[in-house]
Amino acid sequence: MTADPRSAAIDESSWRYPGWRVVAAMFVLATGSFGVSFYGLAVYLVAMHDQHGWPIARIASLYTLYHLVGAGLLVFVGSVIARFGGRIVMVGGLLAMGVAIAAMSLVGAFWQFGLCLFLLALGWACLSTAAITAVLAPRFARRRSLAVGLALNGASFAGLVVVPLMVWILERHGVERGLPMLAAGLLVVLVPVVWIALGPHRPVAPGPGPGASVEPRAGLASIIRTRRFWSVTLPFTLPLMGQVGFLTHQLALLEPRLGVQAAAWAIGATTGAGVIGRTLFGALADRADVRRMTGATFLMQAGCLLLIASQPAPLWLYLACAVYGLGLGNMITMPGVIAYQELPAHEVARAIGLVYGTLQVCYSFGPAILGLIRDATGSYSPALWFSASLITIGAVLLQLTRPREAG
Repeated sequence: MTADPRSAAIDESSWRYPGWRVVAAMFVLATGSFGVSFYGLAVYLVAMHDQHGWPIARIASLYTLYHLVGAGLLVFVGSVIARFGGRIVMVGGLLAMGVAIAAMSLVGAFWQFGLCLFLLALGWACLSTAAITAVLAPRFARRRSLAVGLALNGASFAGLVVVPLMVWILERHGVERGLPMLAAGLLVVLVPVVWIALGPHRPVAPGPGPGASVEPRAGLASIIRTRRFWSVTLPFTLPLMGQVGFLTHQLALLEPRLGVQAAAWAIGATTGAGVIGRTLFGALADRADVRRMTGATFLMQAGCLLLIASQPAPLWLYLACAVYGLGLGNMITMPGVIAYQELPAHEVARAIGLVYGTLQVCYSFGPAILGLIRDATGSYSPALWFSASLITIGAVLLQLTRPREAG
């Protein structure tokens, strides 16, 4: 059984602390799962458009349903992991994800692709940010932000490694052979990592200190009615809509300018920079004003989108993608970190899935909206302006919804 961080708080500062081995495993898991089910959506968009001739806006609209299904499942992921443990939930998610990706190679109709995405959404919910946070947060008390940030660096690393690899495999072997190869590699690598790293017992969650009163367990309905829940969730709704829309269409919007393989490397530059940004931010988040720092990265990202919209020379495209990536991971990591900082201890375990589920409902519309704007105008530039405006609004809301007691 994993050690209780309350009785080993000093050990958290040592790399010998057992929780850091779980962080390493979650980094590897995030690399694979985010690569094929989040950033990989951009690859499937181009592959299915080329393979079947389906319109980009139509495929992107189906991605909205994908995110909505995942959002509904995310609401419960924290509770399910708390009951059954991370090992069972995450291995089950990997199996669902592998079957979904392999089945994409067999689709001949649009509805069949939709069924594959439904199964992929089931796997994604079991392996997403909310799931990884639910596995790691109880193992840490003082270094929680750093632990979650380091693990979720795998999500950024996924774009640097997995997306170019996916593009190479599909170009070399085609959809029919390439997707089953991708699914097999995912399972062979990640199932043993998760099974070995996560023991059969749940970690002991940090509890109240001596003399503290134990609050009753909060229900989902009561949590969602509180101002503090929305003060954590609301500032990230619009920015994530803009970010997920941009990332889903990034390959398609850069391909005409750079070519498909060079565009894949631009995505790698975006997510590679995300590793740097998430690491620095995670190291500072436990002792800095998280809302102010996150708001600054939002404004930086909005400026980068405006630069990309101006269709500059390729060098500037790469630079804008990389600088945008510095804030990439923070947008999805910080809701969980802020939730653990600002929500009451008796609420946070159940609230974390609700936070990410609500956010996913909102950002699920990003790919479809950007696809519709692109098809209506014949250009991605207005879609990028729209995304930049959403992120800017989020930067303002981060400060307006600051808890009253925080000043």
